[in-house]
Amino acid sequence: MLIITKTRLAALLFAFVSVITFSPTLLANNQPPQTTISRDDILNTHDLITGVKHAVSTGDLDAINQWQHKAAEVAKAAGLTQADIDYIQSAYVKNYLVFNAKRSLFNDAVEQAYYTLGDITQIKQRYPEASDLFSQADQLILERDNLIHNIAKELANGKPVTNKIIQQAESQFISRFSHKRLQKSH
Repeated sequence: MLIITKTRLAALLFAFVSVITFSPTLLANNQPPQTTISRDDILNTHDLITGVKHAVSTGDLDAINQWQHKAAEVAKAAGLTQADIDYIQSAYVKNYLVFNAKRSLFNDAVEQAYYTLGDITQIKQRYPEASDLFSQADQLILERDNLIHNIAKELANGKPVTNKIIQQAESQFISRFSHKRLQKSH
């Protein structure tokens, strides 16, 4: 038995729209397929979210518009109302997609800074859309720094913690968590 979730259905419709763009005769009687997909299902499709996020990260405004247009095409193919299609094509939705992409990019950058012992000050300046997440990110970095300090204290073995020991602790931290960074990138 094949079970298709609404999210998977939206992803399939994205692929379907790509096919019918090149071969419109695939639709019998030019009637869109009947589905129970909503505009929210379309707007929360992994392909759309990932595509907009990549476009935002590269500053490609045309690609953002293309992803939004593709979402509207999916809505048409799914037989959504013209009001839903207009909503998907609206400036509000475009701003919503860009806003969420920037918040996701903020999370990615903070995670990278965490594992590479980076500072997040510039990251916070780059992504003011995530201002409600700043205190959590600061707490995460503080916990990381405390963990490194505890590793350094263990390495010092009761002696004063020196810069050399802190560097060793940082190296241990990086090596201990580098596999997590690698897993995330695949």
